[in-house]
Amino acid sequence: MGCGGSTAASVEQNNKPESKPPASGKKEAKSDECALDLAEQGPSVGAAIAESKQLDKITKLNISKCEVEQVPNEVWSLSKLVHLDVGENQLTGIDDIAEKQPGLQYLDVRDNPLGTFSPAIGKLTQLETLYAYKCQLTAVPPELFKLTNLTDLNLFNNAIVKVPAELNQLTALKELNLASNKLMQLPAGSLDGLKSLRRLALFWNRVLRLPSFTDLVALEELQLNSNQLQELPAFGAHPVCADINLQKNQIASVPEGVFTAANFPALTALELSSNKLTSIPVDLCQLPKLQKLSLGANELTELPDALWEIKTLTFLNIATNHFETLSDSVSNLKENLVTLFLAENKMTTLPATIVELTNLTRFSCKGNPLNLKDPDTNDRYNALKTIVGSKFVGV
Repeated sequence: MGCGGSTAASVEQNNKPESKPPASGKKEAKSDECALDLAEQGPSVGAAIAESKQLDKITKLNISKCEVEQVPNEVWSLSKLVHLDVGENQLTGIDDIAEKQPGLQYLDVRDNPLGTFSPAIGKLTQLETLYAYKCQLTAVPPELFKLTNLTDLNLFNNAIVKVPAELNQLTALKELNLASNKLMQLPAGSLDGLKSLRRLALFWNRVLRLPSFTDLVALEELQLNSNQLQELPAFGAHPVCADINLQKNQIASVPEGVFTAANFPALTALELSSNKLTSIPVDLCQLPKLQKLSLGANELTELPDALWEIKTLTFLNIATNHFETLSDSVSNLKENLVTLFLAENKMTTLPATIVELTNLTRFSCKGNPLNLKDPDTNDRYNALKTIVGSKFVGV
């Protein structure tokens, strides 16, 4: 069967993409890979490996969800193994993997009670992908940052308190997920030189401050939501960055000169909800490709006139602020705007031009003191209800 038939499992030539863990990209297996899939085979998975007739051809092995406490000895006989998935087992260490399969390029140890990585991890010098999320890790050893071939490092949902500045040695990184840990900061200089990094996830931490992001010139997606940031990190020019999430922090201002067309020409989504903003800079409103702008749950009382000229917008959230009126210029957004959230403000009426937003499919004005006894306000309210349909949320 395939590259070494087994009665216990599927062994096949595999060129399908791997499943995607949190905030990590897909990894496509090469067309000449010989894969042995023994997921969920149980503690006797070692015997199932031994049944394969061509062990010397196996390059990819999946023994996830087998309830094993140690990697079976049969794995060490796979001389061409480069891809190993041992996720969702009961492993407490990976020293044996590092010492007996040092040529691995891909290692998935997700959801094992590892607790820590020993210095032995430094022996995996060929490793390009390491998934170690949900492993109860509290720290990462310096040896991890000697794995300079790493392009994808996922340490999501652990209990890591500190990451050393040596993170900047991983200059090949394209994806880095440190979300859902206990980080309060990243050291100064720790992101310097990471010029290939495309995706950075730091959400669900306790981060108070961050180092400079100016070297992250390949950045495409940045997730900093649900932290304790009081100010923005130092940004530079990020020509391909499309998505930035900064919601649920303590940010009090967005300075002029940060979110400019020159710095972020490709930005399509900017989420700043649930901060402490009192104003929005004009240059933010000049981002040429911005489609989603979320400003809900801040301290805003007015918006710059330039905001109503962002004709690329499809989504605008200004709910839970202190707006008493909505600009007549909202109709400038009629071509593309499909979602408009105005809930929990202080509006007593709606502008006459709002009925020109005929492409709206989601709308909320709940929690505003709209005077529906006023005929004009009532007519506009009912017209919107007709336009939006089932996803209209009124007062």
